[in-house]
Amino acid sequence: MSYKKQLKKVAGAKDRQAKADALLSHHDPKHHLENHFKIKDKDGRVRWFGELKSAQNRLLLLFQYCWENELPVRIIVLKARKEGISTQVEALLLRETISRGIDGIVIAHDKETAKYIFSICDRFYQHYDLDKPPLERANVGELKFAEQEGYIAVQTANNKTAGTGMTPQFIHCSEVAKWAKEKATETAVSLFQSIGDSKHTTVILESTAYGLDPLFFPHWQDASENCRLDWKHSVEGQVTGVSVDVTNPEAWNGYLPLFIPWFEDPDYVRPFPDEADRIRFEQVLSAYDHFLIDQFGLTLEQLNWRHYTKKHKCGNDENEMKQEYPATPQEAFISSGRPRFDIESLDRMPIEPGRIGMLRRLDSFSRSIGFDEDPQGWFELFEEPVPGHEYIIGVDVAEGKLPEGGRRPDASVAIVLDRSRGCKQVCTLSGQISEEVMVAPLILLAEYFNGAYIVCERNSTGKHVCIQLNKQYPKNRLFRKNSWDEKRKSNSREVGWLTSHGTRPSLISRIASYIHTSSVKLQDAKTVDECRAFHFTNGGRVEASPGKHDDHVMALGMAIIGNESYPDGLQPFSLGNRSAGTARQTSYRFGVH
Repeated sequence: MSYKKQLKKVAGAKDRQAKADALLSHHDPKHHLENHFKIKDKDGRVRWFGELKSAQNRLLLLFQYCWENELPVRIIVLKARKEGISTQVEALLLRETISRGIDGIVIAHDKETAKYIFSICDRFYQHYDLDKPPLERANVGELKFAEQEGYIAVQTANNKTAGTGMTPQFIHCSEVAKWAKEKATETAVSLFQSIGDSKHTTVILESTAYGLDPLFFPHWQDASENCRLDWKHSVEGQVTGVSVDVTNPEAWNGYLPLFIPWFEDPDYVRPFPDEADRIRFEQVLSAYDHFLIDQFGLTLEQLNWRHYTKKHKCGNDENEMKQEYPATPQEAFISSGRPRFDIESLDRMPIEPGRIGMLRRLDSFSRSIGFDEDPQGWFELFEEPVPGHEYIIGVDVAEGKLPEGGRRPDASVAIVLDRSRGCKQVCTLSGQISEEVMVAPLILLAEYFNGAYIVCERNSTGKHVCIQLNKQYPKNRLFRKNSWDEKRKSNSREVGWLTSHGTRPSLISRIASYIHTSSVKLQDAKTVDECRAFHFTNGGRVEASPGKHDDHVMALGMAIIGNESYPDGLQPFSLGNRSAGTARQTSYRFGVH
């Protein structure tokens, strides 16, 4: 029965207001949390929850989205510190336990945190002012209700059998990135096996980042790379809803990814003593400060809070500050070791979500090409081709290798840069594409971008692509490098770039120089993410961090080679109309992005 119908039944009763409030709380979790759960705030005061913060409201909207669509609730939250997410999840857990009699379990990363989380649950119960079941027992680690089903257990990740013997319907995993590395996988496997996949079951993983940890980071990566959230806003700018776009169902782990930057918290501001101090602060802003202002519209008071927190809570360490209080998901995961590329320059890259889809010929006679949006496509288009612009494509062909600690083999990647706009990344083609399949979409991509100049790495499987390009694509639009042919005792003009022990350091240095001097503008989050995870090893070699790939890095390097070797006098050409449409004859659709 709907809330309005139930409310009519109690109209006129003496306790009408109380019953109306109870009914509203039953139907509206936001009202319920804000008015019937007490928290201890940062000043140590016990008060009603009050109006949800923006981040808390977004989490609740995701929770409701799953319920309304009859999906199991699976949410992963990457957050800055002290955003109130753990507190909110405990309120949702108690709400579900009281109203539905379910069993829930909370896993914290250590004993102290487990005690703290239990105190939150206990406080909620003690101050809860609506009807509630009496307790059968309450001790450090569990709440068991009498006269009805309902049980909450709080344990630590060190207990690798956590959750066994239970059939929980609600699991909250707190600070997952800090779970003990040697036991994290065992705990997670044991725990996740204990919960069913039916609707109205809940698993919420939340954490600040802690390097490229073996549990939280892969879960976040699989969720964020394959699922996009589109937040709906009111005229006043408040978040009112969400739509979900799963771009790669096969690779998606089922979790909705929620990132919460530090500046979303309204408390993270620090006023200036006077206007003169504010002016002095503005005069010494760093390039990264200006990036935050330009990209996110931050105020000087917010930046002043950031400077203060970095100095007094993060040991004046910029990497620690970004890990604990990230502005973007990419900068949150600070891995061990020394990055090869300038992180601050990568932070300033104009990352934007592109349109995922497919390229296909609209007309076999004029060879016009169109782009149609398709969540299963391999192409991610950031900007349409511009007539007369010069484009270069760098290509790295997959060898099918599985990186150390990784769960997916490497990908074939092609990165398109617009030379006419300062080497701006305008399109990416990526996927687990074999060398024999890679040629067709690559030529289609090159033709679409004005007959782009192609540089393909010819190591291993790339050699087949180079041979086929030489047969099917204009030869003057392919990179060739002079090399000595020992058998023929002469110079060879083979298509493609050969990466070797001798040429690799120079290639990486070129990439580093372009990034440091902002001579390349990357819009693809995956490309930036791989550049961030490219590090010096203990032996002095530079390579991808464990579990990460370097396909985008190497494709970027090929594109940079193309920029430096672009032939004089090479004129762009146009294939005519590039609007979306229905192919009359040939159609290309190449798998999943």
